[in-house]
Amino acid sequence: MPRFNPDKIARLVSEMRRAVGRLRALGSVDKGSFLNNPDKIGSAKYNFIVAIESAMSVTISYRRMVTGLLIPSRCLLTTVPLTVPL
Repeated sequence: MPRFNPDKIARLVSEMRRAVGRLRALGSVDKGSFLNNPDKIGSAKYNFIVAIESAMSVTISYRRMVTGLLIPSRCLLTTVPLTVPL
């Protein structure tokens, strides 16, 4: 039996992929048009945060599964590298 919740991981990966897809779409917008539109800037910020938080949560879940650590996530953030192979 896995020591992590596969449904939670699938949801996080799905959120991350959606956010990255939206960021890619925003990346195709003309620079001037993007910078002059506060809604597009806000959308980019939001989707960037969602992608980062999802990636961090997956990494933390993976690290907990591997090490068996059950400590608060905020404690892991200072010691867990963000480039952990899945």
